[in-house]
Amino acid sequence: MPVYKIGSGEVANWPFLEKVASRGKPVILSTGMYTLEEIGQALAAFAVVGNPDVAVLHCVTQYPTPAPEVNLRAIQTIREKFNVMTGYSDHTEGIHFPLAAAALGAKIIEKHISLDFNVPNAQDWKVSCGPDTLPVMVKHLRDIEAGLGSGVKTPSEAERASLLWARKSLVAARDISEGEVITADLLQAKRPGKGIPPARLSEVVGRKAKVEIRKDQAIRWEELL
Repeated sequence: MPVYKIGSGEVANWPFLEKVASRGKPVILSTGMYTLEEIGQALAAFAVVGNPDVAVLHCVTQYPTPAPEVNLRAIQTIREKFNVMTGYSDHTEGIHFPLAAAALGAKIIEKHISLDFNVPNAQDWKVSCGPDTLPVMVKHLRDIEAGLGSGVKTPSEAERASLLWARKSLVAARDISEGEVITADLLQAKRPGKGIPPARLSEVVGRKAKVEIRKDQAIRWEELL
């Protein structure tokens, strides 16, 4: 196998973790039932044999896990505390918590898969995807990955084009006569955004109309004295 997965049940079994880590392959470690201190001890077992290639999955060993017990923010806590790749091993019903985990930065999602949803004295199928829901979850996960973006807040190219119609311009609230002094009550902000922006209201108020300006007509600098 190119990668090993260690289940949550190996908590405190550090000799076993060292043995797996000593093979020098990447490891995915689930941490259901772990304390934060025990995660540190597990990672120390990898460090002892010189294998830092481990991803840590937040997990709750409860089938199914109720919403108040999921604690998805633990994904961020683990990442910030140990500076490792983090993920989420899900034991909830449905697919919404794995999607939320991806939005919180989980790089690996583990979800049970089942072909049989009526197994007596078993619990995994209660928290599993089936043949129909698995591709839906994966599609949504890929969409979320794409949607996370760079984190830089700036208008996209599509948004820049939208600025022309979406933002507002100053327009006449009623017909304004030639020579009339412009007051705030004579102005309204309406789409499209091809004229004077409302942010420059103070530069317009107090000036005189150079020509007659019709109601709902966008105010233009060349029409002001």
